[in-house]
Amino acid sequence: MYIIKQKKIKNFFLKDADYDNLPELTGKRKLTLIIFLISFLIMLWGVLPWEDLGISFIPTMYWWFGELSGIFIAGAIVVAIINRMDEDDFIDTFINGAKDLLGVAIIIGVARGVAVIMNDAMITDTILHAGEQLLMNVSSVVFSVATYIIYLVLSFFVPSSSGLATLSMGIVAPLADFANVGREIVVIAYAAANSMIALVAPTSGLLMGVLTMTKTSYSIWMKFVGKFLFVIALATIGVLVAATLIMA
Repeated sequence: MYIIKQKKIKNFFLKDADYDNLPELTGKRKLTLIIFLISFLIMLWGVLPWEDLGISFIPTMYWWFGELSGIFIAGAIVVAIINRMDEDDFIDTFINGAKDLLGVAIIIGVARGVAVIMNDAMITDTILHAGEQLLMNVSSVVFSVATYIIYLVLSFFVPSSSGLATLSMGIVAPLADFANVGREIVVIAYAAANSMIALVAPTSGLLMGVLTMTKTSYSIWMKFVGKFLFVIALATIGVLVAATLIMA
């Protein structure tokens, strides 16, 4: 990241800021920070599944993006009132803050679009069928490793963990029975592959969104994480082989 240090400074720090003479933390600024904190606490209250955590005295709200957008818009209006901003200043400030995230929203949409095309055109089904044919009539060790590799490919096109499980488990798990491989081995292969690919797949909306927000190029990210994930992949294969042999 050092090669783009100046670009980072330009994007994330004030251009002509005097860091030896920072603005005073006045009462208005303190109140603004408090409103910001309260907004986050309300967000956490609204999205956490309290009943699943065994907490009954806090109601589970099942909030998501619609409700969360309302929270932060309301928080922004309250902050504008506290700081006595007029309508034009508030709108200009709001738009300037949102424009940096517009590219992120487009990138996430494009990444999601790849998965939609793959599923609606049944390309994912074709890949899954090819993997099914590959897994038939192989030894247990080969089955475990091949399952991991197939899930690496599928995870690229279906970055959603729940979506991938729904799509594939009904096919791969029964095949494990015929290969004398425990179904838990299939779950390990699926979880490891899906988690790893989520860190590198350009079809992952979360990854591409974060890279766009932090002004980090995809090539720089791959240089940073590529070797590490290669080691993780080898370690995962070793674990799968060992677990298969132990449980055989």
